[in-house]
Amino acid sequence: MSFFPPEDFSLDPRFIELQEELRSVLFAGLSALSPSASVTPEPQTTPVQTLDFSNVSINIPHDRLICYLQNWVTECAPYLDKFDEDKHFQIHVPLMAQKSPALLYAMLAFSSRQMERRGLTQEGCDSLELYQESIRLLSPGLQAKDPNMLVTACILAVFELMSGGSKNWKRHVEGCASLFEFFGVDGFSGGLPQAVFWCYARMELCGAIISDGTETTVLPLSKWAPSPPESLVSSEQIERYNLVERTFMTTDHFQNNGSSSGMSCNIGMMSVLRR
Repeated sequence: MSFFPPEDFSLDPRFIELQEELRSVLFAGLSALSPSASVTPEPQTTPVQTLDFSNVSINIPHDRLICYLQNWVTECAPYLDKFDEDKHFQIHVPLMAQKSPALLYAMLAFSSRQMERRGLTQEGCDSLELYQESIRLLSPGLQAKDPNMLVTACILAVFELMSGGSKNWKRHVEGCASLFEFFGVDGFSGGLPQAVFWCYARMELCGAIISDGTETTVLPLSKWAPSPPESLVSSEQIERYNLVERTFMTTDHFQNNGSSSGMSCNIGMMSVLRR
């Protein structure tokens, strides 16, 4: 068996195959959803049991899985929560993962990959096996319109970005963009959807900057905020909306013209992914 440098999976045939499988699962899941259905993710109607490691098909010792969970809470989640004072990835997502196997394995894959990148693992690469398991469990959740699939897809996208390099960044985020658009989630949705959106948005922005302004975001900037109300009833509301518009216009300018801040964003994103 060939081994690739721990910092890059881009040449690993298994990673490439799984990446394509994830894209297929996401787009197939979206195409199967009725366009007339509610645009808000619905809870599963059937009871979901807490995951039992003894009932799954992975061959990773339980003590290593526990180590990855601990690493998620202490090292990984704080960086995904960088601008979220409610710490959804650190506090809420682990609780949700108790009843969502796909989400749990996405967390474990991300944490395992982060430890591999830091040289903290000596037993080979568990991350691809965990990544594969999360993908396998993702399809039923999409069919059930499980709201946990939004955060699962986002975590897997970040996993791909830090595993396979940034050249094909659009392929890592296209599935997420389609999910956000279908379910009508934007940067002001509130709660976990909002936190997940801004985690996704950082990938979009850094990807656009990495491309030196030659590519725009996958999810149009007009979808990043709700449509303006027909009437803004107070000057405070008007100023708040104008601030959002100016922020998006500035972002678009950096994408199209490039900026010295692009390098700092790129470095910042890569340092987060490699911690």
